[in-house]
Formats: sequence, C-alpha cells, structure tokens
Amino acid sequence: MSTSRRSVSTGSPYEPLIGISRAVRIGSLICVSGTAPLGPDGKTVGIGDPAAQVRRCFEISQVARFIDPEWLVETEIDAVVEAEAV
Repeated sequence: MSTSRRSVSTGSPYEPLIGISRAVRIGSLICVSGTAPLGPDGKTVGIGDPAAQVRRCFEISQVARFIDPEWLVETEIDAVVEAEAV
C-alpha cells in the first residue's frame, strides 16, 4: 500500500532558501516544521516580546483553539533516537 506525501508551503522566504516545507503530510501524520515569529513581510514580529512572538508562532501553525477555552498554551514534543546497541 502506498502512502501519499503532500508538502504545504506558506511562502516564507526561508522555505526555498534552506529547502523546508511549512508542513508535510504523510497519510494521517502531519509534521509542522520549526516555527519562527515572522510577519507577512518576512520580518521578525515582537522584537524583545516573547509573548508576542509565541502568539505569532501559534498563528502561523494553524492553532485555532484548544479543547478547553481556559488553556492558553499546549505543547507536543516528538523525538527520534538512535537504536540502542545490543
């Protein structure tokens, strides 16, 4: 069975420069690349203001809402580790 792969671009100036895609979907898995606080003009948003930068990163990452409206932040972490030697 073949699983399709689809890349998503947002037009960030860094996508072609360093060869990344905003997100990649393979089957039911969607991986979003590192997200930086860039405005539509490609310039840094909220210089010196971490809260403004986090808000911008969430805007870019398609976070529309959380399960509980009282939540302001939710994180997920993925890691890939080398196989342990036997």
